[in-house]
Amino acid sequence: MLDRVTYGLSAEAAGDASIAPFAHSLEYPGGRADIWLTRLSEPARDLSPARAALAHRLVAWRAHCEESGVALAHDADGAPRLVAPDVALALSLAGRGDIVAAAVADGPVGVDIETIGEAFSPPLNVLHPTERAALAAASDAHGLFLRIWTAKEAYLKALGTGLLREPAGIEVRLAASDATFAECPAFDIVDRGRRVATRLARAGRTDLAPAPVVLACVVLEL
Repeated sequence: MLDRVTYGLSAEAAGDASIAPFAHSLEYPGGRADIWLTRLSEPARDLSPARAALAHRLVAWRAHCEESGVALAHDADGAPRLVAPDVALALSLAGRGDIVAAAVADGPVGVDIETIGEAFSPPLNVLHPTERAALAAASDAHGLFLRIWTAKEAYLKALGTGLLREPAGIEVRLAASDATFAECPAFDIVDRGRRVATRLARAGRTDLAPAPVVLACVVLEL
């Protein structure tokens, strides 16, 4: 049971109740990405146990095994990886404030989330010049920044580098759309002048009571 390893997960996520209302399953040619996210009962200083708990449950569900048969580890750069069961799945984790997320897919996957909150001055140094220009022209610069940043972080996680890479050297080209995460069109990624081949690339709002969040997921071509 998840209760043995949980750390502040909501009752819906930690008990026997399904967390389906906070789940996304997205099919793409040759595979599927499953993303689960939930709010903690209260913000935690260390989100690692909650992320791991959610990941155990998601992997067990996807791999049709017991949670006791799921083992996680981290590589030298701190990226999560699946040790057991022996299945061809990649894993990504995210957390912000009182929210944790986990994603599994058939190829290199990255997931990221951001709470929306009050608008703030975005750190322009992490943005590509074209992203800065798009932000300056946007009617909702705060919302656009959050979509760009979650998309960029999801890509860096799928690469396995995280923020070891300079994020300003990566350009995210979002469609002019306010669609939700489940319905938004794919975005393009240009890294060092070359378009990145992706199997899935989405960033948008998703409901997570009591307030929506911005969620992004990227699955790279193998």
